[in-house]
Amino acid sequence: MDIEVFMKAFAVAIILVAAVVLNEYLTKILEIPTFLSRKTIHLLGSIIVCVGALFIDYKLYILIAVAFIPIMLMFRSRKLKSLSDRQAKSYGEMLFPAGIGLGALLAPSQDIFIAAILVLGISDTLAFFTGKYIKSPKIIFDKTMLGSFTFFLSTFIILALFAPSIWLAIVIALLATIVELFSSRGLDNLTIPPVISLSFVLLSIGMISDFFASFSPVILTGILVMAIIKTNILKALDKPIDFNVKFFDNKPLLGESKTWRGLVLYVICGALSGMLWFLFSVAESIAQSNLFLVDHQNTFLFNTLVGTLLGVSYAIFELPNSFLKRRFGVRPSKSATQLMPKVLFFLIDQTDSLFGCLLILWLFYPALSAPQFFIFLLLGALVHIVVNLFLFILKIRKSPV
Repeated sequence: MDIEVFMKAFAVAIILVAAVVLNEYLTKILEIPTFLSRKTIHLLGSIIVCVGALFIDYKLYILIAVAFIPIMLMFRSRKLKSLSDRQAKSYGEMLFPAGIGLGALLAPSQDIFIAAILVLGISDTLAFFTGKYIKSPKIIFDKTMLGSFTFFLSTFIILALFAPSIWLAIVIALLATIVELFSSRGLDNLTIPPVISLSFVLLSIGMISDFFASFSPVILTGILVMAIIKTNILKALDKPIDFNVKFFDNKPLLGESKTWRGLVLYVICGALSGMLWFLFSVAESIAQSNLFLVDHQNTFLFNTLVGTLLGVSYAIFELPNSFLKRRFGVRPSKSATQLMPKVLFFLIDQTDSLFGCLLILWLFYPALSAPQFFIFLLLGALVHIVVNLFLFILKIRKSPV
C-alpha cells in the first residue's frame, strides 16, 4: 500500500471519528433524543462510507473496520449520550463497522458495496421512523408491517439502480427485508451489508428465472388452496388425516389443521396449476428455463403430472412439521410462544414443503446441483413469506408469518 492510498484511507477513518464526536457534541448541546442521534450518525456514517468508496479502494474498508471496532468499543464504554440507548439495548454502534467490513469483503464490485451500504443507511432509517410514527400490525421484535414494507420499497429502489435486472433487485430486496426483520438489537448493522453483497454473487448466475419457470405451478397451487379453504368447497372432507389419533405423549399425532380436504385440494389445484402453466410454457423463454423440461417433452399431460406431484409433495412434506409442533405443545395453526421454538418453527414453516418440491424436481432432473438446491430453497422461502404476507393483507391468512 503506497503512502497516498494510506493517507486517503486514514482520512476517511478520521472523518468517521469526527462525525461521531460532532454528533455527540450536538446531542448534548441541543439535547437531541438518543434515538434520533443514533439514527443521525447511522445515516451520516453510511453516507461517509459510500462517498469514501469513490476515492479509495472499497476493499480498504476491511482494514478500516478492523481498526474502528475497538474505537467504537471505547466510545461505548464511555457511554456517549448519542450512542447509548439502554431502552433498546442495542449493540448497533459496535456492529456497524463489522458489517461494513464484511460487506466490503464479500462485495464483487465497488457499485455493489455502495448499494449495500446505502441500504444499510437509508432503508434502515426510513423503516425505523415509519414503524415508530405510523401504526401498523407488529410482526416480530417490535418490527411492523409498514416499517418492513418501507424497508423493502426503499431497498428495491436503491438496488434497482445497481442490479442488472429488476427481478434480481426484487429478490435481493426481499431477502434483505427478511434478514432485517429478524435482526434485533442492532444486529441488522452486521447482517445487511454482507447479505446483500453475497446475494449479488450467488443470484447473478441465472438461477432466478430457472426457479420461477420450474416452480410457479406450486406457488399458484398454494395460493389457490388457501383461497378455497375459506369457502365451503369439499367441506365434507374436512376431517383430520390422523383420525384424531393420540401419540405416546397423549397429544394429537398431527392435529386438526391437517385434513383430507387440504390434501385433496392440493392434488386438484396442483393439477389445475400444471395445466395453466402449460399455456405459459409455450413461450420459449419459459420453456428453456423450466428444469422439468430439460429431459422431457413440453406436453399438456406432462405439465399436469408435474403440477399434481408438486401439489402432493407440498402437502405431504408439511406433515412432519405438524408432528414436531404437537410434541412441543404448539396448537394447530398457532405459533410457539417461546423465542427459540418460535424462530425454529418459523424457519421450518418456510422450507418444509420446499424439500418435497425439490425432491420431485430431482426425480425429473437428476443433474440438479447442490448450489441450485440451496439457492432454490432460499428463493422458495422468500416467496413463501411474501405470499403469506399477501394473503394476510387480503385477510385470507390470520397471521402474516
